[in-house]
Amino acid sequence: KYHTREKFGPLEFSWQPDAAAVFRAYWVDYYAQAREELAERYGFTPGPTTVEIFREHADFSVRSVGFEGFPALGVCFGPVVTSLSPLSGMRGRFSWARTGFHEFSHVIHLGLSHNRCPRWITEGLATWEEVHRNPAWSRNMRKELLDARANGNLIPVRDLNRAFRGPRILFGYYEGGLLCEMLIDEHGFPPMVRLLEAFDRGEDLDQAISGTFGCTPEDLDVRFEAFVDKRLAGLDCEPFH
Repeated sequence: KYHTREKFGPLEFSWQPDAAAVFRAYWVDYYAQAREELAERYGFTPGPTTVEIFREHADFSVRSVGFEGFPALGVCFGPVVTSLSPLSGMRGRFSWARTGFHEFSHVIHLGLSHNRCPRWITEGLATWEEVHRNPAWSRNMRKELLDARANGNLIPVRDLNRAFRGPRILFGYYEGGLLCEMLIDEHGFPPMVRLLEAFDRGEDLDQAISGTFGCTPEDLDVRFEAFVDKRLAGLDCEPFH
């Protein structure tokens, strides 16, 4: 009851009335541009989308997952996105634009695949999209990457989805983004769309990767290690024993 809803074409926003002028000035055009850019890149135009903005993190958390303390800034449920307001108590400590672009890319991913694709692909693509949109949004986790490579702890493609259910979730975002970067560098962007479409058809991981890239998940692991070695060239650390 403390929110008002306003509609702008295919986008509907829910926000607090006292902040409406700020959101109209910045969020409406930004989300419209994100929608247009992503729809063109993926060849998929989503239907009506609602973006709900919350000033209190507790309200955002409860609305998103049903309890307080959810450690996130935004959540996408396909046609509905929930987001923490830049006017919240965390003001100045996060980028609303980065969060918005990340979450709206999920609107495309989930719509295109009808929610049938593994999370590491959607998060990996969304992380890649962040950097593609603005290189300053890169997640600087080279130290963690160097440590994982030196100690044999890179996450295999077949196990990458599990990273999003444990303590390595942030590294899962980062590794997923790098894996998508490698695939896009090697094959271009269109195969990533075909990968989402393969999962939409009900293909499993082996079928989707084989049909799209002509290899196995284990083949990707080998190629990814080489990609990481090139990325980390000139850096070194002592393996932990």
